[in-house]
Amino acid sequence: MSRLKGFATLAAVTFFVLALVILGGALTSSQQVLLSDRRVQKIASMRADAWGDVSRILTLLKTTWNADDQTFDQWQSAESKKFPAGTELISLSARLNLNSISPFLLQDSALINTLFGKTVPEFTGYRSLKGPFAHLGDYKDYFQPAALNQIYCVYSTFNVNTADEIMLEKVLAERLGSKSVAATIREALRGYRTNQQVLSDSDWDIVAGSEKDAIGVLVTTAPELDVNTASVPVLQAILEDPDLKVSQPDQKLQILVAGRNTKPWTPQSLASALNLDKKSLIMQYLGTRTHFIQGIIPEHEKQFKFVAWVAYSNDSPPDLTIRILKTQWIPS
Repeated sequence: MSRLKGFATLAAVTFFVLALVILGGALTSSQQVLLSDRRVQKIASMRADAWGDVSRILTLLKTTWNADDQTFDQWQSAESKKFPAGTELISLSARLNLNSISPFLLQDSALINTLFGKTVPEFTGYRSLKGPFAHLGDYKDYFQPAALNQIYCVYSTFNVNTADEIMLEKVLAERLGSKSVAATIREALRGYRTNQQVLSDSDWDIVAGSEKDAIGVLVTTAPELDVNTASVPVLQAILEDPDLKVSQPDQKLQILVAGRNTKPWTPQSLASALNLDKKSLIMQYLGTRTHFIQGIIPEHEKQFKFVAWVAYSNDSPPDLTIRILKTQWIPS
């Protein structure tokens, strides 16, 4: 009997221990579910806050910016107190797009000094093989960090007169889903370049033909840069490019920078002040609108980054249409 009693006691203890283990597991599981729910709620709250902040900033841009009287930078300076604390906004149209930049512009200007222990052929080979890129960090092994932070970007229009031919063909193939059609369009564009002809809007309509809608509005004859926000090194590199044959580039740079402090340049006022033909190749670089902006907004322990495209109506002041192209959470 004592042995049976001992077995019974042992069984009872074992059952009790198992019950505790099961109960403990259930409690742990409940805690994990609770923690998971809290994380989901926190993430949802962060996302809601971030999108709310972006919406307020872009609404402010649409309703308060007179792009005919203020540069993007001047507007931002005037309205920045209304942004969430720590917000950073920049005009990507002030920068050169590494996805489209001509290797000759790099090679023949002071921009050659921004390379990070690489040659121009090494850069173009890498870009042709792997690009185009959606993240500037994909070029970190090829360009100095300061240059990536201040001079370059990966978002702009692709100007059919100035963009690198290989990259332009890759973008066209991506949009059209056809390498052969992209190659045909590239060949037609090469004819214009060989004859040193600048495509007009109507020329591009003819070259693109029935594929124009599929190609979209971001492959265009519109200039990539906004001279009203571009840095001096960027403007200097373009004005001094020997292929563009600009006379007195230093004088024109001074006129350009001084003039935008008073009122934003327009295509007409810019061409007149610099004594340039509006149909010249350099005017395919020198635009007067910020079409791409980037924002970084602190949200809790992270930052919310967005890139937006801005289109302008022909009214004065212009109405703005804004489309968000990319969002990303990044560490603080």
